[in-house]
Amino acid sequence: MTAESKRLKIFCLISLFYGIAEIVSGFVIKADLGVSILTAFAPMVTGILSLVLGVYAARAANVPSNAKKIRTFALVITLLSCAATGAALYLGGGFTNFAIVCVVGTIADLLVVTSAHQVKRALDRV
Repeated sequence: MTAESKRLKIFCLISLFYGIAEIVSGFVIKADLGVSILTAFAPMVTGILSLVLGVYAARAANVPSNAKKIRTFALVITLLSCAATGAALYLGGGFTNFAIVCVVGTIADLLVVTSAHQVKRALDRV
């Protein structure tokens, strides 16, 4: 397994575990008065997306030739996470605790996208 493939696997596992942490934090963080209920569900949505991405990509990362599939799937999940983060920012009235959790989850998903792209580019060179 090349260094790029190992890095992809590590980022997938980080996304998986952070997805679990996002789901739990969605239940633990208390909403301020006046904050939309959809804002409270945004970390749970991004957590479920990160969890799905982490599970799928960690299984597919064992075979480096699957990097193109992982990259496409991770890009879609990252765009959906960006939408949930935007909803948390807009409906929450700025940077609330919910939005910060969503931003970190989106960054973790973006790391999977870039790492899958690096694996694909390394395979194309060979």
